[in-house]
Amino acid sequence: MAKPITIPNTFANATTAIPLSQLDNNYSTITSAINDANTYGNYAADSGSTNAYVVALANLTTTYNAGLPIQFKAANTNTGASTLNVNSQGAKNIYLNNAALTANVIQANAIVSVVYDGTQFQMVSSSGAGVSGNVTYGNTTVSLGGSSSNIGNLTLNNTTVTGYTETVVTANTSTAYTINIANGTLQILTLTGNCTYTFPTATAGKSFTLFQLQDATGSRTVTWPASVKWPSSTAPTITSTASKGDKFVFTADGTYWWGSNAGQNYL
Repeated sequence: MAKPITIPNTFANATTAIPLSQLDNNYSTITSAINDANTYGNYAADSGSTNAYVVALANLTTTYNAGLPIQFKAANTNTGASTLNVNSQGAKNIYLNNAALTANVIQANAIVSVVYDGTQFQMVSSSGAGVSGNVTYGNTTVSLGGSSSNIGNLTLNNTTVTGYTETVVTANTSTAYTINIANGTLQILTLTGNCTYTFPTATAGKSFTLFQLQDATGSRTVTWPASVKWPSSTAPTITSTASKGDKFVFTADGTYWWGSNAGQNYL
């Protein structure tokens, strides 16, 4: 809670001379309070119930004015929209990002900071293990709190990524197959017919890896798109043995896909 300031000496009804030492004590008390960080904190432990938080700040008169800061230690994890009642002034909604709380935003025994905005309390901290809401990265809005999120068109500079996993696409080609790297940059494709490929637009800087396998029949052939360029303008002879495969890597320069033979006759 905020620290109350108690003046040791009062002189409203003084009828005799006031010793200077008493004035010194008063000024000393005020100076110490001003320099004490505890003077400025409105903190207390919550004594309410789930979704209905209650705070009592002893020895303080607290009214709901815009800008009023409150910190409290939550007794319970919230399960949905929640309120806070300070010094019996009445329950007010608690919002996060200007919206009512969803489950698990406030965790039991966490310290929660809120500020009254004139209508409700706005959280300035979130303790939730399951924080929810939307955050925008690049031009993609990510919904927090789910088991996974997809982020697209995000530029990272000087970034180290450890233990990453590429998204894998596994499919049979039949006689025509369109590669969509939006679904995955590791394409594991089994030739189940003489296949004509269609590649995505060769956007500069994009790349993908192709594991190309023969089916149990083998001897399937491939027709590469005109946008694919190989060293010396010669496409590699693909492995024709049944159930064996080749590895190719493709990188786009903005016009073409530059193909590289990264190994053949696997498996």
